[in-house]
Amino acid sequence: MASYILKEGVAKVSEVFKTQFPNKIDKSDKAVQRLLQLPVVIVKGEFLFVTKKRPDVNYKILLELLPKMLPAEREVGSRISKETLRTLCQLASTESDRKLLKYIATLGQSAKQAKLAYGIDDNVRKVQQVNQAMLMANEIQKSVMELATLEDTALLNSLGIPQDISSESDSDLEPELELKQTTTRSNVSPNLHASETPPNEVCLSWLKESKFNWFSFHHECLLRLKHLREDVFDELLTVFANNLSASGLNEDELAQVSYEAFTEYQCRQPLMIDGESVFSESDSEEIEDHDEEFTQWCKNGEKRIQAEKYSCKISYGTVVQLCVIRSKRRLSAKRYKGIAKVTCRRACKGFAVKLNIDAHWSSAFDKGIDFIQLKDGKDKVLLNRDDQAGFRLDTTFTHNQGKCITLESQPSLTTRTDFVNKYPSLLQTTSYLFLDSETTEKACVGIVKPHFTYDKTPTQHYIDLNMLETKLPNYLIEKPIDCIRVDGAGDEGPAHVEVQFLRTERHLLKQKICTIVTTRNSGGSYLNPVELMNGCIAKAHANIYIPSTLAGGNSNASGLDADKLTENVDLATEDLNKFFAHDFNYILDIVTGVEDISIVTKKSK
Repeated sequence: MASYILKEGVAKVSEVFKTQFPNKIDKSDKAVQRLLQLPVVIVKGEFLFVTKKRPDVNYKILLELLPKMLPAEREVGSRISKETLRTLCQLASTESDRKLLKYIATLGQSAKQAKLAYGIDDNVRKVQQVNQAMLMANEIQKSVMELATLEDTALLNSLGIPQDISSESDSDLEPELELKQTTTRSNVSPNLHASETPPNEVCLSWLKESKFNWFSFHHECLLRLKHLREDVFDELLTVFANNLSASGLNEDELAQVSYEAFTEYQCRQPLMIDGESVFSESDSEEIEDHDEEFTQWCKNGEKRIQAEKYSCKISYGTVVQLCVIRSKRRLSAKRYKGIAKVTCRRACKGFAVKLNIDAHWSSAFDKGIDFIQLKDGKDKVLLNRDDQAGFRLDTTFTHNQGKCITLESQPSLTTRTDFVNKYPSLLQTTSYLFLDSETTEKACVGIVKPHFTYDKTPTQHYIDLNMLETKLPNYLIEKPIDCIRVDGAGDEGPAHVEVQFLRTERHLLKQKICTIVTTRNSGGSYLNPVELMNGCIAKAHANIYIPSTLAGGNSNASGLDADKLTENVDLATEDLNKFFAHDFNYILDIVTGVEDISIVTKKSK
């Protein structure tokens, strides 16, 4: 530092500090504190200047003469205004481009000048970042050019054209090392002609790179020796394996064990005829035996079993790590071998489920009634009912499990879910699922009812159940026990007075022995089997568009035309039933709701 000041005579403090400490941030107070440890004088003008301390110098006069003695610096940033720089930064697409623009604008300026001229904070750090990026870019470009030269040289050497690469680098050792690394990664073997087989030394180097794993070694040879015929390739590996013991390897035993495993794996490969695997009778019996062993293996889980063939204990975790990696981002990924091209995944449920006494009791209760009710259904009505989400007319949507085919110019036609008509235009399907038991079969029925025509009340559900007796007599008639499962809504929950009255009336009129109406705990209705039926109906609703004006507009001069709207929703119901009949292929019976004036008037009384 002292020699630099003596050489310059009068120098800027910032230049001295940057020259001696290039990796540190230039701060004037820190620089002054370091420089004042020397016999120097620091004067402050437009910049901070440092010079050797001399007793015969009047530094006040020096401070006045100093600007005239120093050469004037060209201000690069004065050519661009602050507004222009701001506009250019707004047009830049990335933050890196903005940093480059600010670097050019403030080139040759100090941090204080950049702050006053352009309002740029911490300009010193940003300039250092750009300088480091330029140095790194130059190094990368130089490395790429050297690598390209080495690759070309290696390729020419492999084709029998000798090339001298010692003159292309400062060191003779580094090019040789880089050439070796480059040629081992390429598909062309070093010092090999296209029509020749590699010597044992080259194959031995490949085996070492594969860590004496013959499976990896075989795959590597397939990539490198694509030009060889299959018989020549197999003969090459056989000769190399026979001469392996004479190579003097310390890992000879490990390589031999790996080779035996590889040959046994090759022998087990089935014969392929017309793309199909062909096994002999003995092979088939052996495969069946192995399947039974593997089934037992999987059933035991973490327990280790004795593998008679290999005379060793093989754990479940070992089998898992022979499969493909589950997650490449985990540290355990390096332990997976990937020999079996399958992914092993284990379902782990219940770790985040907290104890809910109500849900626990409800689940136990439903498990008990399943055992009682589903044992024999000949004398029971096993009904699980629920209202499916309505189908809104004049709208369409795409189901997440039932995608539609779209083109780039014709995307899927969907409407916003918040689109609502001013008049009721909703068709709701009530799902009736008759559960199967050990002696009876399952039946699915959906009753489509427009909201404008039918109310969603316990009375309407009572009417629907009476109507189903004519549709499904084998499931509803001459069965003395009713086992009905519902959710806790106001139109069907057993705790509501109107539901209790209608169920009791049906129990007395039909002369039932027992009527059981059950519901799950709050939030547990999704466990009802009828929800699966609701999901199938929701999937069938996807990509269907039915207008609410099939017979004309629903409005007249006085407002809403109730008769026209009734006609339109009835036509829409018929169209929806046709779609259901096509989608479910009559697995699900779809009927239209009915009205019973006598029961409705009874409710008003």
